Amino acid sequence: MDYLHSVPTEQGVLVSLLSLTDGVDQFVERLTRDHFSGKHQIIFDAIQAIHSRGEQIDFILVWDEINKNPLNLNYIDEQYMLKLNADAPTLISTLEQHIEKLDRLMMRRKFLNISNLMQGMAKDFTTNVDEMINKTQNMIADIGDNKQSKELAFVNEFVARLYVDLEETRIARENGTFVDMGIKTGFIALDNKIGSLRRGNFVIIGARPSMGKTTFAQNIMSDMAINQDMVVQFHSCEMTEEEIRDRIVSGVGQIRLSNIKGKCLEDDDWGRLVQANKMLEHSKFAIDDTANATLSDVRRKARLLKAKFGRVDAIFVDYLQIMKSPIVTDNQVRAIGEISKGLKAIAKEFDCVVFALSQLSRNLENRPNKRPVNADLRESGQLEQDADVILFIYRDEIYNKGSKDAGTAEIIIGKCRDGEVGTVRLGTDLARATFADLDPFYLASLQEVGGAA
Repeated sequence: MDYLHSVPTEQGVLVSLLSLTDGVDQFVERLTRDHFSGKHQIIFDAIQAIHSRGEQIDFILVWDEINKNPLNLNYIDEQYMLKLNADAPTLISTLEQHIEKLDRLMMRRKFLNISNLMQGMAKDFTTNVDEMINKTQNMIADIGDNKQSKELAFVNEFVARLYVDLEETRIARENGTFVDMGIKTGFIALDNKIGSLRRGNFVIIGARPSMGKTTFAQNIMSDMAINQDMVVQFHSCEMTEEEIRDRIVSGVGQIRLSNIKGKCLEDDDWGRLVQANKMLEHSKFAIDDTANATLSDVRRKARLLKAKFGRVDAIFVDYLQIMKSPIVTDNQVRAIGEISKGLKAIAKEFDCVVFALSQLSRNLENRPNKRPVNADLRESGQLEQDADVILFIYRDEIYNKGSKDAGTAEIIIGKCRDGEVGTVRLGTDLARATFADLDPFYLASLQEVGGAA
């Protein structure tokens, strides 16, 4: 792989490091032995060792450091050091550019190494294909992470930035030019409680069957795509693309879902269908109905969306427990834990909000009060830890026929890092695939007779 090394550049960088009197720290700390080849690695190791002790670096001290390990003398001698000192150019004025060149060459070598590892894994039929994809993506992601190391953040600096941001927001509100850049669910009562969702958040929506968790998630997606002009990605591991489409059109157009499924629209439905089509026509809303979807599938589709639109704002996965684990294990708790950590990592990687729908434990059915709590999340430990927000859906009419709360749902906020926990009530019309904010007067009347707030 000599073509992926530049010996003159390595020599010039090393000589420059040995010649610098001021500012050497920033360059030594940016470099690693992987930037260099052969005997140049030995020289850099010596430079790094001296630098780590806080001592001045020069040719004599570096040679002394090299001599501390007799094995080094099998690869490098004093004559090479003298020749390097005499012949290699000093690149101090352009050192930054030459280090960037070594950066690029090192990354190419790493990509080549990954390629070789991929070939080995491809030929090893004992390796699970999904595990192979996951390992490869992690190795590639590691290259990017190493390239983008973050500097320390100081409290006084980011508090000052917060002050400026708050002041600019106050002025914009007074001038009527404020635009809220946060990500909303579209439900006013819920957004007032949890605030705007932050990019990088991982949100879990949990419910027992028939509570409407898919419809609730699709309502949030539709609002994001239509009213917030967001790029949204939806993965369904159990519904087909057509089933998802029918539900979305039903909710957006307020058309009975049964009419759409039966392909028998009433007269009023046609106008609503045209209106729904207009609302969705320019939306950036992608659907994937891959069965047994993996984390690799989610990442791959997210990259496609990002390449097309320049960003991804939200990703929905329906649902967690039927995703395929990136590891081969009979331990369901461990498998779900890996999926949870992976989805949280995807939220950070794509700077978006990830929503994951989740089943709840059957054990809650044995309780008098069947309202969910965090412990009801199936395989809950890792999910509860990873999630920034946990929302549960409870409809009393499912358990109590003739309930006074029929036609409403409690959205229980079990966890919220940046907002309030508690409960908000929404209206439901699942025949039209809809959750909606309740009229304040109707909500007040429910509270007067003992309904949940």
